[in-house]
Amino acid sequence: SYLPSLLKLIEGQFRWTALTKILEERFDAYKARTDKGEKFDLRLSLYSLTTSAAKGNIQHIQLLSFIDNVFKSLDFYLNKEEKIAIKTTLGKLLEYDNAFLNYLGELCILNCLMSTGDYRLERTEYSLNKGGKAIDFKLLNTKTNKIVLVEVVNIELRGDKVSSHEL
Repeated sequence: SYLPSLLKLIEGQFRWTALTKILEERFDAYKARTDKGEKFDLRLSLYSLTTSAAKGNIQHIQLLSFIDNVFKSLDFYLNKEEKIAIKTTLGKLLEYDNAFLNYLGELCILNCLMSTGDYRLERTEYSLNKGGKAIDFKLLNTKTNKIVLVEVVNIELRGDKVSSHEL
C-alpha cells in the first residue's frame, strides 16, 4: 500500500518469484549469522523501509511517499519501451539492501531529466567500450538530436564515519 505507483510502473514486466527467492536467501543468511551470534551491519533496504513504515515510523512513511511520487512521475513521463529499459534499475532497487539508495538516486535524476520533455531514454547501463564500466543512462536530447550520457554519483553520509561536531 506504500508504493502503488511502483506496481503500476513495472506492470507485467517483473518476475516477483525471482525477487522473493533472493530476499528469502538473504533473510536466511542474516538469520544464520544472528544464530551464530555474529554482529553485522544491516543497512536500510526498501523492504526494511516498508516494514518500518508499517510499524508507524513517520520518517519512513514520508520517504516512501517521496519514492512513490518518483515512480508515479516516471510512469507518466516514460513510454512503454523506456519503462522496459529501467526494469534492471528497478530490480536492483528492490533487490539490494546496501545500495538501494544509489538506484533510487539514479531514478530521481532520470525523473528530473525526463520531466523536461527534452529527452528520450535510449539505454540504461550503457557500456562505452567492450568490457568497460557501464554508465547509467544514454539519452537522446530531442531538441538538439544529440546523445547525452549520464552517470549518477551518490554521496552517502554514514553516521559511524561522521560526527555532528565535525560538520
